[in-house]
Amino acid sequence: MMKKLSKRQLGVILSILIFILATSTSYLILNQFYKFDKAEIMTEEGEIYPTPNNRLLAIGIGVSMGIVSLVVWEGGGSVQPDTISIMLHNGLEDLTVRDLEIVRTMMRKDKFTIPELQEHTTTSRQSIWRLVKKLKSEGLIDETSEKKLPKSGRGKPSRVYKYVGP
Repeated sequence: MMKKLSKRQLGVILSILIFILATSTSYLILNQFYKFDKAEIMTEEGEIYPTPNNRLLAIGIGVSMGIVSLVVWEGGGSVQPDTISIMLHNGLEDLTVRDLEIVRTMMRKDKFTIPELQEHTTTSRQSIWRLVKKLKSEGLIDETSEKKLPKSGRGKPSRVYKYVGP
């Protein structure tokens, strides 16, 4: 049975494929247009320069393309368009980008607590609590009957919420 790949794993595989394709394509193009049969090139002025190494240039192009594709893949999901449209549809156009990131985290997790959301963002507990109350009043999240102890094992159990969406 094959395990489903995560988004990050797919991004790494995609960037490796782009690296291979970009390297091989650029190597073929460089060899087609810049064939050098000597180790050095002499200019009209008599200056001598070493010939460029097509393999190194092609690998450099491939590495650059692979890195760019991985960065775009990782950064492209920072705020999902569906998160924004869901919030706008529910009259929550006053949410900040930070609020949308929190909502996106809620959408990804099956169940969550306020301290868990606080771990994933740099937002204060009070700000997250206000957002949770707002989304709960709009019917986008529900409080479950579960309670979750803090990771330390001490302290008051946290309420567990679930994103139910529109």
